[in-house]
Amino acid sequence: MELSSTWLYAITYTGAYLILFTVAMTQHVVTAMTPYITSGFSSHSLIPVTSQMAFIILGLVSLALSRLIDLWGMAEGFGLTVVVTVLGLLLMMFCQNVAMYTAAVVVYEIGYGGILYTLLVFVTDQAQPKYRPMAIALTKVPYIAMIGIVLACVGVTIFLLPFNLAATGLHGWKSASTISMITLGLVLLVLLVLYECYIAPQKFLPFELLRDRVVWGACLSVFGVQITLFCWFSYFTSQLQVVHNMTIGEAGYLANTNYVGTGVAAILTGIAMQHLGRARTTSLSALAIYTLSTGMMIQFTSSSSESALNGMIACQVLISLSSGIHAVSAYIGVLDGASPSTLSMRLALAYLSSMIGASIALAISGAIWTNVFPARLASNLADMGLSPEEETRIYSSLIVQLSYGPGTPIRNAIIRSYGEVFRTIMTAATALSVVSWVGAIMMRDITASERDAKERGPVSMHERESTLSPGTRSEVVKPAEK
Repeated sequence: MELSSTWLYAITYTGAYLILFTVAMTQHVVTAMTPYITSGFSSHSLIPVTSQMAFIILGLVSLALSRLIDLWGMAEGFGLTVVVTVLGLLLMMFCQNVAMYTAAVVVYEIGYGGILYTLLVFVTDQAQPKYRPMAIALTKVPYIAMIGIVLACVGVTIFLLPFNLAATGLHGWKSASTISMITLGLVLLVLLVLYECYIAPQKFLPFELLRDRVVWGACLSVFGVQITLFCWFSYFTSQLQVVHNMTIGEAGYLANTNYVGTGVAAILTGIAMQHLGRARTTSLSALAIYTLSTGMMIQFTSSSSESALNGMIACQVLISLSSGIHAVSAYIGVLDGASPSTLSMRLALAYLSSMIGASIALAISGAIWTNVFPARLASNLADMGLSPEEETRIYSSLIVQLSYGPGTPIRNAIIRSYGEVFRTIMTAATALSVVSWVGAIMMRDITASERDAKERGPVSMHERESTLSPGTRSEVVKPAEK
């Protein structure tokens, strides 16, 4: 017995979303366990470093992954991404230090991102014909110059890493290695631009799109939202466990509110914008809620009271909903005026902007944490009679921090230190949200009817005549007699 097309669609989409659910659950577990893994190596402050390099490489290699899938085929590409994901998880199991764990996260994130991409193309390809141009464009990614990718990956990574590592070095910002890494990173980024402008036979940077104000606006808006979010997200589960005495499961549920709310809001926004349009208005409305909620987190994250926790939960819901609304409107905005040949590159630029924004945010949060938290912790523990070695152990490990019971003087000192450093982090995140506002203002604000008219193009006399009734058709074709 053959299945109807409706049942085939249902089975196909159900299978795809079951896979998405599985990999998303794995991702949440990795995120929740990262503070404990880094603490096991006495490197709790280096949480951002583990994801920073992964985000940079994933953002820049995503185009190369799509090209590989296009050449090999969907099934083969999906199988490869699964193998890479499993390899990353296996490397996590056998890591012996933070460097090995960071490398494992990079491998895992590349595989995880590849799974998401192949499923996106597969599901889109099975959709109705009017949605197929999106899937076709996604599989037609231009050839990627590996020299440009290498220069970009190494340059951005070497430039950003010192902001997280400086406080752990022997001489901090005076260290020769810190200065050398920042200088070398800048030199490599300059070489990337020069190579792309004058030497590269196949451009890695799409300069023709970078001259488009709409592309700049949408990418800048996505960049700003990501840099605001990841400024505080890395240490958020640690803050919930230390300050509010949550279990790892409870902290994970609250942190993952962002993913759930974003998904729900994105679906509803997609349906609404299909009929209304207005990408810029939608983005600005979402950013108003997003910025307000982030600003309110300044007060809530610096307090350990029950009312502060309730306010934080409310802010998390608002942040997740507004970020979902903004994500859809920004990606629709970047596609404004796109031709089939540039559509996939526009999407890739927006995705790349989000990954670079997250990487820079991790560098900022790591720099604030490693330069503010140790000083505040030492000040709050000054009257406890602890040795410098004991203070270092507390700073370096979430496990040690949680070993002091709630209400004890040392735990209260740690909580005060968390509140002070999070006030600084959330203030920086709120200030950086202005970047997303500038980008959203640069976007165009066309309605759904204007968009549909642009897609249809000018209507010919033959097409217009065919839509008229026989009685009125002659009135259009024949001129009136004098």
